[in-house]
Amino acid sequence: MSDIKHTEKTIQKNLEKRFDSGNIKYTAGNLYLFKDDWETDFLVVQKSGYCYEIEIKISRSDFFNDFKKKNKHLILNEGIFMKKKYKYHTDQVTKKRISEHYYGPIEWKFRPNKFYYCVPEGLVKKEEVPDYAGLMYVSSYGVVTTIKEPRFLHKEKIELTKKLCDKFYHYWKNTRCSLRLLEDQNKLYEAQIKNLKESSV
Repeated sequence: MSDIKHTEKTIQKNLEKRFDSGNIKYTAGNLYLFKDDWETDFLVVQKSGYCYEIEIKISRSDFFNDFKKKNKHLILNEGIFMKKKYKYHTDQVTKKRISEHYYGPIEWKFRPNKFYYCVPEGLVKKEEVPDYAGLMYVSSYGVVTTIKEPRFLHKEKIELTKKLCDKFYHYWKNTRCSLRLLEDQNKLYEAQIKNLKESSV
């Protein structure tokens, strides 16, 4: 295999090869699983029940921009996120009810057991990765190496089967609908080509 410049897709393929072993129950990519606004680039679920999330980054700016997702990292590190809340009081002069918002912590237990970053080799130093996160390198030849092991975020074995089944069902249904549309479009093109051939005779 020759040197390649990695994309998210090539790294996902290499992660699939890396985690294609006996103690892995399944792997999946690009899922909104742990929260609606949080996409998991690559998920590994072990037969033991532990699940690991792997965040793929292909540039340094992409890596550092991830930390702007403050609620995601609060959930990973502390199991909470900050939600907008409101308090109300009545203005003593106008007697109108006034609302003020603030941000308060909400417990969020639904998170992976471990969290890793996976990047092209040498892109990020292990010292730049938070203590709760691990780091993997993918070489230009596609070899995945763990550079830093993360700590366990928690050791509860969360039940993912129903959630994943729902997601895979909707993915299958949408794909099936897309294939039907393509088949209908293909039939239309074939009919148009046939008509053109007949009219040119």
